[in-house]
Amino acid sequence: MSEKKIITERLILTPISYEIVCSTLNKDNESLRKLGYRRSDDWPHPAFFDFFPKLKEQLKELGEPNGFDGWIIVRKEDMLIIGDGGFKGEPDEKGKIDIGYGLMKSERRKGYGYEAVKALIQWGLEQDKVKKITADCLIDNIGSKRILHKVGMSEVNRDDKMIYWEMINTLNK
Repeated sequence: MSEKKIITERLILTPISYEIVCSTLNKDNESLRKLGYRRSDDWPHPAFFDFFPKLKEQLKELGEPNGFDGWIIVRKEDMLIIGDGGFKGEPDEKGKIDIGYGLMKSERRKGYGYEAVKALIQWGLEQDKVKKITADCLIDNIGSKRILHKVGMSEVNRDDKMIYWEMINTLNK
């Protein structure tokens, strides 16, 4: 993939590279700065940070990110990493990928989530093997519900805790 970025009006989405993973795991802000990014103490979210060792091993094998894993969400104006998102692996045998995302609390309710998710979904829809994108969110997560609805995903199911969403790729039928 060789470091392809997604540029939106206010954001830069960058696939998480081996260097970014190592710098983040080591809390090495200087190395991140040399890569062009700033990190606050609020990033990454502990749940995403727990995923970094696995991602590090995957990237060690792959050599470079393929886009179907993690991306950092960077605010253009100051190159601050404000969140992360991406897909939970390559398309399965039916062409399905699952998207997830998260922003630092201080950066929510500013439209960044919508902007980032919309861009990631567009990237996913442009990939040859992708037939469907899915997502889920907690029933009480009003922000995620709004984002997923606004980007065009359809609610397909819910249980007592979660809402499940999908978008069929009409580009790759």
